[in-house]
Amino acid sequence: TSIDATKLSGALPAIDGSALTGVGKVLQVVSSEAPSVFSTTNSTVQSTGHSATITPSATTSKIYVMVTWVGQQLAVGRTYKAYLYRGATKINGVHLQEDGNSIPKTSGVINDLDSPATTSAVTYEMFVGTDGVGTSYHNTSNAIGKATITLMEIGA
Repeated sequence: TSIDATKLSGALPAIDGSALTGVGKVLQVVSSEAPSVFSTTNSTVQSTGHSATITPSATTSKIYVMVTWVGQQLAVGRTYKAYLYRGATKINGVHLQEDGNSIPKTSGVINDLDSPATTSAVTYEMFVGTDGVGTSYHNTSNAIGKATITLMEIGA
């Protein structure tokens, strides 16, 4: 059926989501910017010191992790490695192979839906490395933007 628009008058009430429960509700958001520029020449990935911590309210909650960064690999044609860790566990990552023609700045995004199954504090941290040649930088000061980690607890 339909409602005749001429029968409607006045303001409609605001929609209030505070009573929503269950799957998909964002319960909390935590965000962190990288504290400083980090560099490494090591082929083993190293902690950048860039982390964010969240304490889930239920063991069934999911944590949606969004990481953005700016970086640079200072050797032509080499690899920039970026990984996301939960504690000591690698949960996602990328290898960015430079094109071999230049020394470009790089930016990247890691998105992950994690299930930590705990109500204890959980820390997510960025690690970077190189292929052992040149220097990889995370959160470079000569690039636009800051590296960020954003965590969203999703009710499940």
